Amino acid sequence: MAAASVQAAPAPADPWRVCRQAISAAEQAERLPRHLLAAIALVESGRPSEASGTVPWPWTITAEGRGRFLASKADAVSAVQELRERDVRNIDVGCMQVNMHYHPRAFADLDAAFDPAANAGYAARHLRALFRQAGSWPSAVSLYHNGKFHMNRQYRIRVMKVWSQLRGRPSPASSG
Repeated sequence: MAAASVQAAPAPADPWRVCRQAISAAEQAERLPRHLLAAIALVESGRPSEASGTVPWPWTITAEGRGRFLASKADAVSAVQELRERDVRNIDVGCMQVNMHYHPRAFADLDAAFDPAANAGYAARHLRALFRQAGSWPSAVSLYHNGKFHMNRQYRIRVMKVWSQLRGRPSPASSG
């Protein structure tokens, strides 16, 4: 009797690691300062983990003033569809919390919006463009959060602090 060839299905990506991996690749692809995109992600979608501290969560949604960590990509897509059915349009999605209202053409569909590589890739390209516009990384971080620079000082300080911690350096939080 011939042995049947059995192929194991690829293991699903570990949601506790997938954002970090995608963010690291996107930082390199866009030649961003090391760990800057990671710092933004931790502020935007950071979820506490007993095993590894706070990590960016791929199935994060923020809408109606409330952030939610969903259990799966399918749950996240379904939750956004439900929000849209209720005419909610200002929705942040994924590892990098890309806003679907202000970036309507960022992704082909919701499946792509919650793909960590696509989400981090778009955010990295957007941050690079903001750097060209603003002239400094702290200013680009402020604009990433909101196009009105003067409203984003606290956000910038939070991200710069996390970035400094990731790099093991004192925070340049108030510069830029």
